[in-house]
Amino acid sequence: MRGFQMNEPMDFISWIRIVPDPRVLGMVTYPLEEILLVALVGTLCRMEDWDEIVYFAEEQQDWFRRFLAFENGIASAKTFRTVFRALDHKAFSETFTAWVSQWCGRGVIAIDGKTLRGSKDGESGKAQHVLNAFAHESGLVLGQQKVDGKSNEITAIPAFLDRLALEGAIVTMDAMGTQKDIARRIIEKKADYILALKGNQSSLHEDVRLFLTTRMLQKTVLCRVLLTLDMVVLKNAPAALSMIFPG
Repeated sequence: MRGFQMNEPMDFISWIRIVPDPRVLGMVTYPLEEILLVALVGTLCRMEDWDEIVYFAEEQQDWFRRFLAFENGIASAKTFRTVFRALDHKAFSETFTAWVSQWCGRGVIAIDGKTLRGSKDGESGKAQHVLNAFAHESGLVLGQQKVDGKSNEITAIPAFLDRLALEGAIVTMDAMGTQKDIARRIIEKKADYILALKGNQSSLHEDVRLFLTTRMLQKTVLCRVLLTLDMVVLKNAPAALSMIFPG
């Protein structure tokens, strides 16, 4: 993620201290890191609204004080609502995504866009479309980003990838993500990828079809094949090729 140094894994509290506090300095009773920590733990423990989260945190104050001081106790539900309305949601989303992905960003990460069911606006007729990064190994959604629609995924994906710690991961996408800029960005993040390819990219599709049907690949120990037409990289292929061309 641009702007963050992720050479060393950081705990959640260190990450959330990066998020700017929207309130006036010197007039804050409950530090932002305390509010965000309570919100995270309460949500993980299946509290469904601010009132439940506050009640839960008040019952668990001794546990919370193992991590932060909570000198003034737990903030009220009204304070939580006020702070989260004023919070820089983009900064919080980027920070939270970076924290989660540094622990869960290995293995296979699926990048996919979905239109939210029941989200259509009555006036415009448009529904909300969201990009998701899902880590298969941990079963966690590492990050989400709202986009204007399916057609805007191509421009949104590179910036979305910047928010994720991808080193050592295998990133998968549908044919919408089979773009040279996206492929280059993944390689820059020190990750591998598997991108779908459809017939609407006719020249590249035909090149790949011919390439994979050439029996010369039987003798090839392939770690990376560069198809110069669209800068598509097929990595870690020996096992797959041995299944296609046995012997």
